[in-house]
Amino acid sequence: MPFEGSGRGTFRIYARNRREHAAELRRQLATVQEAFETKKEELEPDSRFGLLLEVESIPGHPLKFTSLSHQSRSKEKDGIYLLNVRHFGEEQNQITKATILVPYGRLDLLESKLEAYSDPEKDSVKDDGTKTPRNTELLANIRRIRVAALEALWTEPTPLPPKEELRWWELWISREARSEQSPSFLDQFNRVVQEKGLSVNAQRLRLPDHEVVLIKARGVDLENSLDLLNTLTEIRAVHPCSADLMDLPGIEQEEWMAEALDLMEWPDANAPAVCILDTGVNRGHPLLENILTDTDCMTLLPQFGSQDQRGHGTAMAGLAAYDDLRQLMTETRSWQQRHRLESVKMIQTGNEHDPQNYGAVTQQAVSAAEVNHHDRRRAFCMALTQPKYESKGQPSAWSAAVDSVTAGSEEEGQPKRVMLISAGNVHNYLDYQYPDTNHKSRVENPAQAWNAVTVGAYTQRNTILEEDEESQAGRSVASAGELSPFSRTSSDWEPHWPMKPEIVMEGGNLGVHEDGHFFEKSSLEPITTAHQFMIRPFLSFNATSAATASASRLMALLQERYPDYRSETYRGLLVHSARWTPQMLGGTRPHHAGQSQQVQQIMREVGFGTPDVPRLFGSGSQGVTMVIEDEIQPYDPDSPAGGARLGQFNLHILPWPKDMFLANPDVTVTLRATLSTYIHPNPGTRCWEKNQKYRYASHLLRFDFKRSEDSERAFLRKLKKLTDDEKLEEDEGRAPADAKWALGPKLRGKAGSLVQDVWQGSPAELSEMDQIAIFPVKGWFASRKFPEDHEFHNCHQQRVSYSLILSIDAEQEIGLYTAVSNLVNVEVDA
Repeated sequence: MPFEGSGRGTFRIYARNRREHAAELRRQLATVQEAFETKKEELEPDSRFGLLLEVESIPGHPLKFTSLSHQSRSKEKDGIYLLNVRHFGEEQNQITKATILVPYGRLDLLESKLEAYSDPEKDSVKDDGTKTPRNTELLANIRRIRVAALEALWTEPTPLPPKEELRWWELWISREARSEQSPSFLDQFNRVVQEKGLSVNAQRLRLPDHEVVLIKARGVDLENSLDLLNTLTEIRAVHPCSADLMDLPGIEQEEWMAEALDLMEWPDANAPAVCILDTGVNRGHPLLENILTDTDCMTLLPQFGSQDQRGHGTAMAGLAAYDDLRQLMTETRSWQQRHRLESVKMIQTGNEHDPQNYGAVTQQAVSAAEVNHHDRRRAFCMALTQPKYESKGQPSAWSAAVDSVTAGSEEEGQPKRVMLISAGNVHNYLDYQYPDTNHKSRVENPAQAWNAVTVGAYTQRNTILEEDEESQAGRSVASAGELSPFSRTSSDWEPHWPMKPEIVMEGGNLGVHEDGHFFEKSSLEPITTAHQFMIRPFLSFNATSAATASASRLMALLQERYPDYRSETYRGLLVHSARWTPQMLGGTRPHHAGQSQQVQQIMREVGFGTPDVPRLFGSGSQGVTMVIEDEIQPYDPDSPAGGARLGQFNLHILPWPKDMFLANPDVTVTLRATLSTYIHPNPGTRCWEKNQKYRYASHLLRFDFKRSEDSERAFLRKLKKLTDDEKLEEDEGRAPADAKWALGPKLRGKAGSLVQDVWQGSPAELSEMDQIAIFPVKGWFASRKFPEDHEFHNCHQQRVSYSLILSIDAEQEIGLYTAVSNLVNVEVDA
């Protein structure tokens, strides 16, 4: 039904002498034009720029600010943009100020409105015959038009802060369309802040007309950049969140927690769990008691009980259950908790086991959890490392024990397990230099374990919200999206050992003063559960411990989502979902030739990046993920023990939607391949150097795609030659490499038991890469011979399971998921 409007209201117009007012506005516009010409002389001849103009109303009279905007229909010239509107004073005498952006050469749009207003011949004629000056509702109520600057963008009720003061600002960037000759406002903004090296918070808010960004700078720095000002519509203050949990007293934290508990839907008893191998957990915490039963709190130290006396294990538990509690505490809808927790107390602070026993203790902890609840799916989470163990990547007894227990090496049926281990933390900040110290700080024992997912830390938290003097005088050490200042790396490892970590998660940031003094603040760290919860239920927690707990939560959620997958698949999917942030890449272009060293450095800092959670749990609107679970015979079972030959390769024919690929030739596609298997370890100093007989891994698996220029026959001929090549373990791949792979065969050869690479190119090229081979590389199973009563007698006859995960992502929606799933269904039905 049609809406019946109530008619227009009256618009209060200030009575004017039209001729005098028009003359005054012409004078003001002439002053503006002089400012344009002055600025033009200061800039490069071809510079495209605009000036901010502030249009002010007569007190007590409204400003028809909508008429100030003029969207140009020209493909070559921008129009006039209305940026913001502000009101001052009480309603009866209220002054309205509107800020507009006028590009150079477009002042004529205002001048034409003024000319029409001043010319009686152009008056509007009403039905009753009376005449009204054209544009009178806009121009009659204008008192002043002047060139403005930063103040005209400040929309807070409080005064603009001192411009020389370094502080955080909330910038509102326009998403308005521009002419074809101009970059978008957002692209222009990103370029300027990068050129000036300004600190920008990574957490951006996208609104229909704006993108809101936090930036740390002096007001004078913003004001002096005309290119930057031209992109903004508003500048606001950055206000500390009143709900920041760590700023609240304990009683108010409890109130927030009580509201969150009212929204909870708890998991059933058989839901997957994160099993925390740590210092114990205080399960009496209200957020933990419903997902961590008393029987699931175990200890290897009965004399100390299962409780957490120092807080590390309880802090791990909160993040393993909920991630950063800020999200849970501000949730307004029901929260369905899909996984549980388990705790095995392995150490008591001040009474640590002898270092050589840590491997056995870890295996005992795993066994204790499985005996307690044998049919539960779980992800083991361990953030205990040995800072004093100097490793350059070589295995230790502890790391080998991790590899053994995850592969089930000494157990009947060889059950596989998922374990996540922290990379370890930087401990000395007396002469700390970011990120050089991180590069020199090696991943700690036992995080060099091949079968574990080693978790490092990065950070998106670079905004210090505390308002005390120490906080406001400092800045964050790392920019958003970069390596956390706490995280260790494998940059200083011997190059032939596998690259660690595999992934990074939020581990918090550090603050630093100009004198080099470092400090920690809650706003730079995740928030979790406190062990002394009767005093304050929450605390901030950082470093690779926090990152590992958060990653373990994702693993448990993955197990809940896909209950029938293998451990190799869970592990592979978590790493497969990881993406590098632009800050991690810096200027590196992974899919271009000559970038090998840069990519290796990135890998040894942050692995494959941080998980993209939506892509972790399924295919996206612009992509598809396929999981292939299979097994292979790495060695010829008929060959002699101690001198086994390589056995077979597996060839997978891929369901590529070739017609779709060819129909979208201009779309860039990204192919990601992950191969996950578990090796059986054989540690000892003999395996520290490459040799023909003693190797740490029982076997290795690698993959190779048919190249677009290869025929099927040529590809098979190369593969058969590789399988027969006894020198394969030396070069571990084919050369020369396709430059469109981020790592290529040589760097893939430095992987351990998980291999991943990313290719980017055209759909036409990808359509021809429709076959992938999985082939073995020799390990100690081939060269070692054991007696009949040994658990590894005739080990070369064992088959090996693996998971191959492939995903394709397009830069725009082309229907990949539907096309591939239809092909898979056709093949399965057939």
